[in-house]
Amino acid sequence: MHPGHPLREPPGLRHAARRALAAEIGAAWAVFVRGQVDVRKTWPPFSGRAAAIALRLVAELAVEPRRGELARICHWRAGLK
Repeated sequence: MHPGHPLREPPGLRHAARRALAAEIGAAWAVFVRGQVDVRKTWPPFSGRAAAIALRLVAELAVEPRRGELARICHWRAGLK
């Protein structure tokens, strides 16, 4: 398909879909973590082990610097559960 083809996915849509997927990964991560830790404790900051896990979960979705942004979205979304 050529760039102006009406069925071609706009680049912004691709990024929005990746952000949505990162949020869903974060939600699933939160469900898992909830069963593993004391929910009375605060959600850890985006650093160390939490950042490594989030980066691993979104590794296939984008390259840097986008991967870091998606990992932060994933981590933030996980903290909402």
